[in-house]
Amino acid sequence: QSSHFLACGKFGQGCCDNPLSAVVEATAGLASAIQQEGSEDLEEVRSAMKKAKVGEGESGDIFCSTFPSLAPLLQRAGGASTSLQESSLNFYAIKEEFRAFMKALGTRRNPVVFFIDDMQWADSASLELMTALCKDDSLRYCVFILSFRSNEVGENHPFGKAITEIRKSRGENAEDMQLFDLAPSDIGEFIADSLSKDADEVLPITEVVFSKTMGNIFYVKQALDELVRKNAIYYDVMCFEWQWNVSSVELQNFMSSDVIETVKCKIESLPVTLQRALIVMGYSRNSVDAEMLRKLLTADGLFLDAEEAQVVLERGIVEGLLIKNGGNGIVTFAHDRIQEASEAMLPAGDSQCQLRFKIAEVLLACGEEWMLFVAVSHLNALPSQYTATIDLAELNLRVGKMALKTGAHSEAVELLRAGLASLDKVDRWKHFRYSFSLHLLTTLLETEFTLGNCEQAEMLVDDILANAKCLEDKERAYLVQLELVANSEDSNYDLCVDKGLEILKRVYGQDSLSSRPGKKDVLREEALMKVALRGRPLSSLENLPLTDDDVLFQLIGMVLKHSNFAGNRRLSTFICYRSIRCAIKKGISQSFPQILAQTGQAYRMDEKFEKGQLFGNIAIKLSDRFRRGLKTKAWNIIFLHGGLLPLYQPPKASLRPLLEGHKTAILHGITEVSLGCALASIYILFAIGHPMNSLIEQKILLYENMCKNYNQQGFGTTFRTLRQFYHNLCGKSCNPTVLKGDAFDEEETLSKLEGNARKMALRDSSSLRLQLAYIFCEEGTMKDMIEILSDYPLQDVMAPRQHVRLTFLGLASLSLKDKGKHKCSEVGVKVVKYFKNLAKIGSVSARPVYLCLKAVSTPGKKAYDEAISACSECNLTHLEAIMSERCSLFFQKKDDTEQMRNYLTKAYWLYSDWGAIAKVDQLKSSHPFLKGSTRVKAGTVGTKATSSTGSW
Repeated sequence: QSSHFLACGKFGQGCCDNPLSAVVEATAGLASAIQQEGSEDLEEVRSAMKKAKVGEGESGDIFCSTFPSLAPLLQRAGGASTSLQESSLNFYAIKEEFRAFMKALGTRRNPVVFFIDDMQWADSASLELMTALCKDDSLRYCVFILSFRSNEVGENHPFGKAITEIRKSRGENAEDMQLFDLAPSDIGEFIADSLSKDADEVLPITEVVFSKTMGNIFYVKQALDELVRKNAIYYDVMCFEWQWNVSSVELQNFMSSDVIETVKCKIESLPVTLQRALIVMGYSRNSVDAEMLRKLLTADGLFLDAEEAQVVLERGIVEGLLIKNGGNGIVTFAHDRIQEASEAMLPAGDSQCQLRFKIAEVLLACGEEWMLFVAVSHLNALPSQYTATIDLAELNLRVGKMALKTGAHSEAVELLRAGLASLDKVDRWKHFRYSFSLHLLTTLLETEFTLGNCEQAEMLVDDILANAKCLEDKERAYLVQLELVANSEDSNYDLCVDKGLEILKRVYGQDSLSSRPGKKDVLREEALMKVALRGRPLSSLENLPLTDDDVLFQLIGMVLKHSNFAGNRRLSTFICYRSIRCAIKKGISQSFPQILAQTGQAYRMDEKFEKGQLFGNIAIKLSDRFRRGLKTKAWNIIFLHGGLLPLYQPPKASLRPLLEGHKTAILHGITEVSLGCALASIYILFAIGHPMNSLIEQKILLYENMCKNYNQQGFGTTFRTLRQFYHNLCGKSCNPTVLKGDAFDEEETLSKLEGNARKMALRDSSSLRLQLAYIFCEEGTMKDMIEILSDYPLQDVMAPRQHVRLTFLGLASLSLKDKGKHKCSEVGVKVVKYFKNLAKIGSVSARPVYLCLKAVSTPGKKAYDEAISACSECNLTHLEAIMSERCSLFFQKKDDTEQMRNYLTKAYWLYSDWGAIAKVDQLKSSHPFLKGSTRVKAGTVGTKATSSTGSW
């Protein structure tokens, strides 16, 4: 037996309510239904939530604070700490937790139907959340129904853009349903049924009503009500039936062409108390209870007690103007047009302004979150003389930060702008307003930048830098200024470095900084660093005192990152030495370990592996001192485990930290770092020869969906390339060395890209095609890919990706070096040197690859056996299979059929273990004897030694 969970919410007109209001309403109803006494689903739902870890940890605090009605369902206490509530990054946690909640809740037996009405009035946070949920095809048992007024939503409307995005992502799974107005015959039946007549009898009324209402059922009901109210239609108590004695023309004259005027006319016929109640409801929120109505009417000069207020609400329900909203005493307008008519009862002018102000005062005194949003909306709309006694700037800042908490950046920026505008009439930089103004402008600056409003952000940067009194007050503006340079259309890595150095020179007095330091400059800076260390080793940095002053190290870290991207290793080293001197003087902050990690990365890319390892180890120990700085920890993880440590320790050891970094970065809204961690983890799986099974594809698909949800097209292209590689290897492509299929079409994708995006995509696709070409022994493709990749530097900021690329670049180059390919020989020598140097310092990731390269360079049974043994010790199934096949080819040339068959059989079963089905089929087709082979004949295929250095 199956049932379903239904959640319903509705947005109110005017968008002055708190963000996510309709979603909060829907989840409240959903939670209430699930938790009903005797519900069989409650324990099952709680068990599913616990298994999915919904509501746990910091993100769980944020989630339960935003949707308090779900806290009992998740067996959590509602609410969160003040520090969490003030975080502007909470929305990322909300989005991920809500996604997990819906996935755990919806099952085959109990699917979820999530309905939200009037999406044309949705706030930006709700739009983003619902768009992400609708695009997520992992929510198999969830149906999202979003209704809206099509006449109010065009292509450029925020929800119109969301619709386009959802359609593009979900294709035919995103269905449109047009709800048209009723036909004349339907209206006739409705009127006939209402008047207890036949349809033919009411035909004159039907024709008139339809011509006025065009079939809108709400308008029809109001038109009939108006005709009755004006006695055009009346109930004959003598005959006990409805009658009318007017012509069609007269009927038309009785009816208004404007539904708002029709409703206003009805409201005017009601008792004064109810009229006033409807008006104050129209200007407060579309739903209130009796106590809130009492307070609002009292402020308006109409004194009622709670019971009398309840009677007023009940009368409104009887008149069809109000309806009950659940069983908690909340009453709401029966239709949005009734709210509009209620507002229109009070003409624009002084009386309307006075009512807005009185309502705002009541709502501010009550202090609930939605009340503050409505209050500030009213106050911002009033002339300045009404708000002289209220600090409107401070209120806008407070409510703006509340909007940021839920991810409603568009609403937040409007509030912050309004707050700033209210300060324009006084000198906001005067002493008594200085601290507040700085806080407001800095918050607005960061919000404008987040929304991509670069021009506004630049003006705010100039304002702050021109008026802030000290360096500390300017630091956030400098950070955004550098980010603006990095994100500009004409930006490049060198430009970012130059701007960062300019800021450091001007602000921190770093006069000797140069974008192109000489070798002597680096040696001099290193000497100064050693003097500052006073003979202590670099590891003594672990004992430096902590400081909260992080901006300097953030700036240095940004310059260092772009310096590494630009390949300016000497500058990276120079900056690191300088930052160490600063740390010795000032103490270390959260961003300092990132600097050391990036320096280790720079040394690694310069093939100074021992120094790279040293800096990496210190960075790890320093990171542990900042356990509460999760955002910084995520950055540290990507730099350490994505760019450094997999070369020194077993790469598999970096998988768990990378997944942790992925989740932490999503929680804090750092999508670039989150997807970087995910990409590094996939390349590690490729590097260690993880079985090519459905688990790999599911992981890649999960990250692909994230790229769609967060509009990260560059990462999305890379993940699609990796999934197509998987398809080719598993036999799901016609040509195994051409990346063209369901997941990715190289030619088509590259034709749509340009500049750096195309360059990086070509590097990644060519690297994977080279690997496929080597596996499938296609020398022509190998040569073409080497030609392409030889134009790229060997080094890569992502260590696992570099490892995979250089492994097969080296193997392919050395395989072709004796065939007159000079460039191949040159590349092969460089790659061998790289892995040899890395192996010298004990890198478990380098030694097997180095032995494989030696075997291919100087083929022989002993060399191949050493390589095969090393790969077996580290569980590198894919390389063990490749070396076994190459060894079989070696014996084939020597006409040693028995050895050839032994090694080829071993390769055949290893390829099968790896999941390279296309390669298995190729071998069976070329060597029919393999079809009858068994593992026993393959000798030691099923037995692998345990490495003394530890498994990959």
